[in-house]
Amino acid sequence: MGGQALTLLEGLQCRRSVRYFDEQLIDRTTLLELVRLAQGAPSQCNMQATRVYLYQGRHQIDQILALQGGARGFSQSISNLAIVTSDTRAWRGSNQRNQIYVDGALFLMHSCWPRRHFGSWLAHSILRSMVELNGKFVT
Repeated sequence: MGGQALTLLEGLQCRRSVRYFDEQLIDRTTLLELVRLAQGAPSQCNMQATRVYLYQGRHQIDQILALQGGARGFSQSISNLAIVTSDTRAWRGSNQRNQIYVDGALFLMHSCWPRRHFGSWLAHSILRSMVELNGKFVT
């Protein structure tokens, strides 16, 4: 840590998605600190059902991104991959079926904001799942 602190407005204005990375592995302590900070995101009834899975192995990342389908042009430069999911057992009934997306999006937003605190070298690209079904991509 140790980057320059930004105001909320500055943090919102400097957010960018990146498509090409330098392939440097980020130390696990930094990744876990980013996850810890993102856990401050609000969630419905404070359920905190978001789960994060971190990957740094080339073989695993290639397999996951092949399933995801949307990073084909730059997947080889991704050395650090975080998968954000939600534990559906936290939600009951069809009236809460979309809450996993809302809570997941809030968590992702919170994970993007503090990255500048760790230095300008830390970049991200948010990808949604895309699965090919009968020749068409569905999300």
